[in-house]
Amino acid sequence: MQILVNTDSHTTRTESLVERIEVIAQKELKHQASHLNRVEYFLTDVNSETRAGATDKRCVVEGRIAGQNPVVAEHRSDDIQQAVLEATRQLVRGLEKVISKTRDHRA
Repeated sequence: MQILVNTDSHTTRTESLVERIEVIAQKELKHQASHLNRVEYFLTDVNSETRAGATDKRCVVEGRIAGQNPVVAEHRSDDIQQAVLEATRQLVRGLEKVISKTRDHRA
């Protein structure tokens, strides 16, 4: 499973941030990993520097299963790690639905 991390111009992409995201992805997606080709994270600062706001960090995560449309989840939070964790958990739920439908059709 390939894990990619993308950021906007207002979010600093550090090696530490990428490592924390990879740990979250590997832990949360461990049961779906064999089905996934790629997981891609898009991190943005919604309010950027111009406006202050409580939930200004946004994480969109996209999981790709071979032969299927991508499954996408999103979460906003004031903490980027929390946004990543919650978006990943939403992705898990979406992937479980797709994987179970695929199994049902094969049976």
